[in-house]
Amino acid sequence: SDGLTFESAVELYFTLTKAIEHISTIIGQINDLSASIAASVEEQAAVTAGISTSVDDASQSAELIARSITNVSMAARSTTSGAEDTKSAADELARMAAELESISGAFKL
Repeated sequence: SDGLTFESAVELYFTLTKAIEHISTIIGQINDLSASIAASVEEQAAVTAGISTSVDDASQSAELIARSITNVSMAARSTTSGAEDTKSAADELARMAAELESISGAFKL
């Protein structure tokens, strides 16, 4: 007969069982790889977030430094202006002192 014999059916059963086991093993390996990839993606996202935070912090620090430099520059200009005013006042006092000395020389006894 051309039909399936009991022995060939049992052999086919064991062959199919082994094939299904092999497929199950491969599916397990794929699941493990997927879990590993997902963990790597999460880790990469955490690292990227950390880098982003560091860049933001550096940007804020640079902005604070720029403001501080501007404030120091303004203070230096103010100090220079104050020094110029002090020099002008000292020059004026020296001129007035010379004038007073000249005037007081006219009143010698």
